Amino acid sequence: MMPLSLIAASMGPLNVQRAPASQSVAKANNSFGVKLLAALGAGQGENTLISPISVSSNLRLLLAGTQGSTYKTLAKTLELSSLSLGQILSGSRDLSTQLSNSGDAKVTIANSLWLAPRLVLSPSYQKVSKDDFEANSQPLQGVGETGAAQINRWVSDHTRQRITQLFSTIPSDSVLVLANAVTFDGQWQDKFLSKDTHFQPFHGSKGDTTVKTMTRTGAIESASQGGAQFIRLPYHGHFSLWIALPGPKADPGRFVKALQIPPKVSASECKLFLPKFSFSDEHQLKAPLSQLGMGRLFVRADFTGISPDPRLGRITEVVHKTFIKVDEEGTEAAAATGAIISPTAIRMEPKLQEIRIDHPFALAIRDDATGTILFEGVVRNLN
Repeated sequence: MMPLSLIAASMGPLNVQRAPASQSVAKANNSFGVKLLAALGAGQGENTLISPISVSSNLRLLLAGTQGSTYKTLAKTLELSSLSLGQILSGSRDLSTQLSNSGDAKVTIANSLWLAPRLVLSPSYQKVSKDDFEANSQPLQGVGETGAAQINRWVSDHTRQRITQLFSTIPSDSVLVLANAVTFDGQWQDKFLSKDTHFQPFHGSKGDTTVKTMTRTGAIESASQGGAQFIRLPYHGHFSLWIALPGPKADPGRFVKALQIPPKVSASECKLFLPKFSFSDEHQLKAPLSQLGMGRLFVRADFTGISPDPRLGRITEVVHKTFIKVDEEGTEAAAATGAIISPTAIRMEPKLQEIRIDHPFALAIRDDATGTILFEGVVRNLN
């Protein structure tokens, strides 16, 4: 038997009006993301960034082809047990449409299936992958570096070259690769001016550094709750960057969950100090997904809904890569997820209030219309 590989790539936020099923899928996505980030230890002293929508979309595409206990296990991990498969599929389709119709934000979503020789998808799975995930089927040109290069080109093209290598090689027994790509490029409603960017101290968990810091004076939406200050920085369209800034000695990882349903904010005249930053992150997800209940699927799983081909047997590894860049213009973010399945894969006068984001903080890129979290993480150190 031979493995199946899954890949999901993504690059940022998305949105619009939502039906009940899509609302449930969005809520499940957010809950899964919080659990996954917690299982990863929220960086344990390092910068951490994940894309819940990338990982959950990829696993929902896989879920559509599972049977029996495999289906139940995966649905439970994804917080989808209360929904029927039909609701999951329609909710996934509608949420994807809503997020793609994002107006001013530049958002794209793409899926693809890469088939090894002699693999025949079941007609029902082929229909679901096409109708509900808009996934096109393509022949896998080989394994090893050849197959990796083919898939990496697709990932690179669909993440605007932000993630250029998801795999260094495709195992020789690989049978199927599922790829998902989401891209986001959001422009601030109120841009920062380059002339107002200066070096300022950032008090990171590993010590103090001096980093380029953007400043802007004007109406800033914020609120204080539960030991942290929450700041909303809207992009054009329906998306926002949400930041939870706790006290200098507090762990920002504790506040990621609060960003799923952030507090009501109000605008006041402030001077905001926001560091420019850009970083990439990478995680092996087998251990955290096992911790979340998927352990048995790394031993044996039923993928007969995808194909009766006996070469599909278990998940062997899951890799997740992300990228984020925040500057004067806005935010760009990207993510890629790969899994391999193998046999048995306020106004103040005279002085303005200042909001200084100069120590570790939690962040989330959120679609404020559907509530969907596309990216979330913790920034602890900046260079």
